[in-house]
Parts: sequence; C-alpha cells; structure tokens
Amino acid sequence: MRSILTLLVGCTLAACSPNQGGHSDQAVPSATVRADRSTKFDAVIRQLATVEGEFTREWDFSGDNTIFRRIGSLSDSGAIGDTAIAHLADCIGRTEPARATFRGRPISLGVVCYAALQHLAYHEEADSSGHLTPYWPGFLDTPDATPNQLAAAQRAWVKAAREGSYHTL
Repeated sequence: MRSILTLLVGCTLAACSPNQGGHSDQAVPSATVRADRSTKFDAVIRQLATVEGEFTREWDFSGDNTIFRRIGSLSDSGAIGDTAIAHLADCIGRTEPARATFRGRPISLGVVCYAALQHLAYHEEADSSGHLTPYWPGFLDTPDATPNQLAAAQRAWVKAAREGSYHTL
C-alpha cells in the first residue's frame, strides 16, 4: 500500500496538478506531462479495482480500507490537485466489476472510484437563488448504483471538476 500513497502523493504534488498551481492561467502542461499523469492515475484506478471488502448501504466499508484512509490523508495534508479529482470523476462511469462488494455481490469500479472521491471532495448544488438543492445527479444513494446512475453521476462530477465547483475535505 505504500506504493499507492507514493503514487498518489507523487501524482498530486508533482506533475498531476493541471497547471501546477491550481486554478491559475499558467501554460497548459506538455503532452509528456499529461501522458505521465494519465499513466499514474491509471495505476491508482487499477489499485482501486482490486480493493477487497464490503460496502454497506450507508457507504461504510469493511475490509482493507488502507487506500481510502491514505486518500483521505492526502486531503488532510492539502496535497490534492484538481487532476486527482478529475480522474476519479471520470472513473465513476466505469461499469466493469471491482473486487469490492455490496450485499455479497461485486460492485462496479465506478462505485469504488465514487467512494474514493468522497474522501477528497464534495459538491453542493444550488438553485438560481443560491439555495441548496435536495438532489444532484452526482450523488449516489447506495453502492448498488445502476449504469444509468453511474453515467449521470460521472457527468455531474466531470462538470464540477471542470468548473472547479467542488470543495476539498
């Protein structure tokens, strides 16, 4: 699991923040840096696919939650970049089975990516008058989300990541 933390920290602290300073208007990273980021996050996603354990209806997780704790600690340390959130948001739509389960059945990798993202960031949707809305398609009620729910959540989170309309934990 140390390699996962190294991978996440290295990715978020070095070449993985979109413009190496957050929401500035610095130059776009080179194709080499973008490819390096994608390779590192592909490895993180592969690790999330292999996490073993059981989710509950309330999103509690029993099993090897080391990666979730480490992702949460990155958030605590302020080492999270926008790219980490964008990659996890993009992963939410993935429907291939992961090793993690809900009610004894495998769940999709997108659900595991959603759970990881919840350790990093949250989004609050407001209506035109600024009041929080009770429903946002990026919120998944339970780990047994359907492919349509995953696709809607992915679209909502990708939009939030692109617009920077989320808050880190």
